[in-house]
Amino acid sequence: MYRVALVNMPFANADMPSLALTQLKAVLQSELGDQVECQVLYPNLDFVGHLGPRLYEIISNTTLANTAGLGDWFFSQEAFPEKPDDSDAYLVRHFSEHRSQLDAFRGELKEKRRQAGALLDDLIERYRLDSYSLIGFTTMFSQNMACIAMARKLKALRPEITILMGGANCESPMGDVLARNVAEIDYVFSGPSLVAFPRLVRHLLQGEIEECDKIKGVLTSRKLAAQEAGHDREIGEELDIAFDVPLDYDDYFAAFDAKVPKDAGFEPKVMFETSRGCWWGERAHCTFCGLNGVTMSYRALPADKALNLLHGLFERYGARAPEFKSVDNILPREYLTDVLPYLETPEENFLFYEIKADLKEREVAVLAQARVTRIQPGIESLATSSLKLMRKGTTSFQNLKFLKHCQRYGIYSLWNLLVGFPNEPESVYAKYYEDLPLLIHLEPPSGAHPIRFDRFSPYFVRAQEYGLKLKPFKWYEMLYPFPAEELHDLAYYFADEDYKATHVASTARWLGKLRERIAHWQVRYYQRDRRLKPELTTKERRGAMVVYDSRSGSAVEHSLSPTVWKILDLLEEPLKIPRLVEKLAGIPEQEVTAGVAFLKQRGLLFEEDGAYMSLVLRPERPTLLRAQPAAAATEAIAS
Repeated sequence: MYRVALVNMPFANADMPSLALTQLKAVLQSELGDQVECQVLYPNLDFVGHLGPRLYEIISNTTLANTAGLGDWFFSQEAFPEKPDDSDAYLVRHFSEHRSQLDAFRGELKEKRRQAGALLDDLIERYRLDSYSLIGFTTMFSQNMACIAMARKLKALRPEITILMGGANCESPMGDVLARNVAEIDYVFSGPSLVAFPRLVRHLLQGEIEECDKIKGVLTSRKLAAQEAGHDREIGEELDIAFDVPLDYDDYFAAFDAKVPKDAGFEPKVMFETSRGCWWGERAHCTFCGLNGVTMSYRALPADKALNLLHGLFERYGARAPEFKSVDNILPREYLTDVLPYLETPEENFLFYEIKADLKEREVAVLAQARVTRIQPGIESLATSSLKLMRKGTTSFQNLKFLKHCQRYGIYSLWNLLVGFPNEPESVYAKYYEDLPLLIHLEPPSGAHPIRFDRFSPYFVRAQEYGLKLKPFKWYEMLYPFPAEELHDLAYYFADEDYKATHVASTARWLGKLRERIAHWQVRYYQRDRRLKPELTTKERRGAMVVYDSRSGSAVEHSLSPTVWKILDLLEEPLKIPRLVEKLAGIPEQEVTAGVAFLKQRGLLFEEDGAYMSLVLRPERPTLLRAQPAAAATEAIAS
């Protein structure tokens, strides 16, 4: 029997099964049946117990650790023992300013790293990895070094074992570098592999080794050596998204139950895919986005297949995992009418999707009704000028309105405030500093983060046009023993080495201040200060309506004149004063201007370029999303 192990190495997230490996197992069994025995293995979960849940989470699931390659550093000496260890310099360079998060673990982390080789040996014995005919590794974010280190140990034990590597880190030209420089990896898969993988295994079974190099998207040192300089990137053939690939996560849940401590704080998720590419990116590729290196072309699962997929997953795993997490870059827009109104999500479950933050209130109501209550809306900025630089296709008013809708309908939004874009004026940051305290009643961002220049993004592809001098993050050079030109092709993260550039200098001046503002926002919003819940809403007091404001931690109530109430109501949509005057026919312009000034002085409005919008949340209609089927949500919100 030809035995195949598909392996998810550290530091993959502990709370997520590998969708990629699960799909690969399914297509392999479908194509080759009882000719192969295939298992998906999760040694990453063994490391949760070894490192402890908190340290594993820091390495695997924080932006800081991912962009600094901390997981790769952990295994780098086992992957490339010939390279002198530069650990002290690495840790000082990348983590000296983040003591609160890493310092408590620094000594333990260095000791665990010294044990990395023994840990890998233990995994080989525990899973009997050297007994398999073929080992396939998936690599994304900080998994390269763990995969390379394990591949080297396996080849030393059994040179005849076949080693494969695929995943986001292997897309050409990154995969080319791995194929050329890591002899222990026999085949590297660039791009989609659901077609190429079973095809390669079939050739191996039949002893047709020379045919393997002919498969599109399969990279080897032999194949690359024979190609001419400047050849096009090689990407694998894609399996149609509508092709039925069953998702069996039983192996993950069995491993999770056996290996993750009960008190670890991890809650497993169920992963699924309903689209590829990005429908917005087809029109306007966001300048900083490095996703969809293969193609931006948008492909969505037909509505009936999406419903069947999700209902099947709910039935099988709904009692096992609360969150069902989409890997889509963006929610298919048509799903707001064709899928979500008909989706019967169990009460104990909810869904996660990435979306565009231009949804109308009735569309947010549809999300909530379908229990899509965890989202990543790609807000990124609260300045329209910056959003134009990004080509996001949204405005600051749309983003704030969206946050208001999410607050009203109980939807959690995961978003970041990005700064440091080329040509972004410093005045944007000064305005943030003034505006952020007004928004404390809305979901805060995870933090303020400098823009990162990722491979495949317009900033990377057209760096010269944007005046950027991009160079791979320093940790690539510190960890990999490759020449500079190879590191450039291997790296995914890049920085502008022109430290005198205006956007670099202004970011340095303002980043700390903005992070302080956001830290305060988070303390207030999540009531870590044990003061009043931050609210900005309307309430009835003795037969009259007032604006209730507890953003500061103490309650203040504002009584408004009839004219000011009308102004506040009209400013649910952003308007400039001349347009307000038109809408308030019969009310003198001076009175309208005074009313706007009254609201602005009390921090009830957001202003940009002379337009104003209310920050006050209207009271929720409590029956809207509790007593009606999903299909009725859009009708109810319009009534």
